[in-house]
Amino acid sequence: MRKYLIFLSVLTIVFFANSAFAVIGIGARAGMNMFEDDPPGDGIMFGGQLRLDIPMTPFSAEIATEYFSTTEDKEIEGVGEYEAKFHDIAILATAKYKTNLLPLSPIKPYAGVGIGMHIFAWEFTYEGESVFMPEDQDESKFGWHGVVGADIEFPMMPVKLFVETKYTSIQTEGDPTNYTSVYGGVNFGF
Repeated sequence: MRKYLIFLSVLTIVFFANSAFAVIGIGARAGMNMFEDDPPGDGIMFGGQLRLDIPMTPFSAEIATEYFSTTEDKEIEGVGEYEAKFHDIAILATAKYKTNLLPLSPIKPYAGVGIGMHIFAWEFTYEGESVFMPEDQDESKFGWHGVVGADIEFPMMPVKLFVETKYTSIQTEGDPTNYTSVYGGVNFGF
């Protein structure tokens, strides 16, 4: 009888510990942004996220921040060379739906949609002097995005790896600014 009580106690602890890990996660991401138009050009993106898995449903919500920067050397005929650096700071909210296509697999595919605010800035450097455009650094742009990815979950561990691709459309003046991101990351549950 005592062995059964110990066994049930261990099972209960494992079950509740595993459930607790699945609810809230915080993590980091890094990857590549590939813009449809040049400039600004392709480059490395990094960021972090807070994720809430809604218990007993296939839904989750995520708030993330990302930073992207790329630099290109340009030349104006008759003036000389200058450096153009593009910055994008994004604050994103995404709703995700996890499918159960592979029920016994540690790989859990998902899809989602979301919105975000993007703060753009260009930095031009010529002969050691830098100028930011727009000069009003508070200018931000609204965007939407769609994601497709997969979590890689480890049994009895509070760690989830993920890979994701995201298509983003930012509502800029004239035509929208569109890009695709491919990245991976890790979430730590608590």
